[in-house]
Amino acid sequence: MNKVEKQAKLIDWIICDDIRVEINRKLMFIGVYQDNIIVPKIPFALPQFTILTKWDTSKSSIKDFEIRVIQPDKQKIGPIIGKLGPELETKKKTSIQVTIAPFKIPIAGKYKIVMEIDKKTYKIGSFEVALAPERGEAKS
Repeated sequence: MNKVEKQAKLIDWIICDDIRVEINRKLMFIGVYQDNIIVPKIPFALPQFTILTKWDTSKSSIKDFEIRVIQPDKQKIGPIIGKLGPELETKKKTSIQVTIAPFKIPIAGKYKIVMEIDKKTYKIGSFEVALAPERGEAKS
């Protein structure tokens, strides 16, 4: 007999500077990052850094979560610990938004985002931090 695993499933994620909720409940994403974050110098600090994850919770609700950002040197930013209320238990989709302010960037390289939800670890994704080319330097 095939046992169906009951757990939340990651649908999507996004990183940006900020997310604001409009009066009509639409989300406004500000400063969305794509594959990388370009900084003028290292170390650097962003005033804030927001991670939004969207989950399929049709098979399992989310109660407790921790999120960490792992730097290229394996040092961890976080954990940021949260708890979702029972009002979300009947929803089929759940979004979790976490903001780190300030977001300190000590080194360039690949950063990973990891979440632990109800004691299960999920690899959310990664992004690259790179130095901006100096003025007059050609982009490759």
